[in-house]
Amino acid sequence: MEQIYSWQRKFHLLKTTIVNLIASINNSIQVQPPPYFQLLAATRQTNPDYVFASVKFPPLGKYYLNYAAESSSPAILVFINLLNTTEIVMPCIVCTAPSFVPVMRTSSLAGVAALWDATNTHNLHGGVMLTVTKTKNPATICGVSLSRFGATDASNMCTLQLLSERYNFTFVRTMGVSKDKTNRLQGVVGKMDFKIFLNELFLTGIKSQQLLIYDVELAKIDFIIVTQIPKAVNSIWGVFTPFEGAIWWSILASCIGISVILQFQGKGLPSNFSGLRSVQDFIMVQSLLFGQAIADEIIKSVKNKQVARPLLAIWFFVCYILMENLYQGSIYSDLTVLYPPKVPRTFQKLVASNMTIITTSQILKPSETSKLPEPTSILKSSIIPDILKKNFSERFNNFLHQMNSKMEYINGGIEDIYG
Repeated sequence: MEQIYSWQRKFHLLKTTIVNLIASINNSIQVQPPPYFQLLAATRQTNPDYVFASVKFPPLGKYYLNYAAESSSPAILVFINLLNTTEIVMPCIVCTAPSFVPVMRTSSLAGVAALWDATNTHNLHGGVMLTVTKTKNPATICGVSLSRFGATDASNMCTLQLLSERYNFTFVRTMGVSKDKTNRLQGVVGKMDFKIFLNELFLTGIKSQQLLIYDVELAKIDFIIVTQIPKAVNSIWGVFTPFEGAIWWSILASCIGISVILQFQGKGLPSNFSGLRSVQDFIMVQSLLFGQAIADEIIKSVKNKQVARPLLAIWFFVCYILMENLYQGSIYSDLTVLYPPKVPRTFQKLVASNMTIITTSQILKPSETSKLPEPTSILKSSIIPDILKKNFSERFNNFLHQMNSKMEYINGGIEDIYG
């Protein structure tokens, strides 16, 4: 039976489940599941905040066997005497031996919750917490070392160590340990891991066991490009660096166009084409553009005013704004300021370039030749193959294949992900 209670001080509804545990009875008609299985099934289906179980006193440890380790969200568990409802006890689900605390003097759900925290949350009584993370060396000190000017241990290891000291439990590492040996461990209160790779197999296990995920942080894959230190431009190529190729071609076309106009519209000159004169005009035009003479001279050389006037507007823009201000200022900046080289800004451009991509992010996976797990690239061995199995599109698959072919894995020495 399931009931809902409203606790106004907490401003949310508290779900309470009341169950009658049936002792195992083997007969020819039906085999009842054990009491602890009934309890786990009830909590997984209803996900309550409180569970009141009616049993025959004295309650046994098998009634809540593995309740702390296997329940997706351990609800506050209270046993009520089936023959005397005034007799109520709370089990210590993290104790190695069966232990019960009477709750006779507690008259509110808030009091029951406080008693539960004091019994099963604040002190885990030396219970076993499973983990695949490397445990900290007891001889080292977590935090910053003033003598070594740095942290003496990894953050994950220190987190496990500090939590175990605060809540009084012991870590047992399961990496490389058989599942049968892990299942035989006594006093297991839960499992705690960091940086777990959420592959299909792991997610399937979470779903089948109905585990509760408190927090998930998706790490973004980023990249950096290592280049040589830039040097100041001290060669003739520094003259051409301020503009890109398209702008230089446009300037060249403008100089040629103006030189051609001067061949037929020059004052005091015949209206015919002269190769020598066109070369002289071209040199004069580009000299003026680079600020080597008075710019008005080029306009004065045009005898037709209908041609000179629009040419004057274009010339003022090209000569004064583009060349004297922008170009000459860029030349000065290039000679005094060191600019980093142009590198790909997006991952797509990085893959399209001819650069070698080095990855150090690694995952510990079971070895086929050794009993110990071996590090391997998380991108090349796990993420990229899993994404290719999805087969999103042919274009995206080609991109992944191209990216994978340019990647080189280097062992960084520190495990980023455990799988």
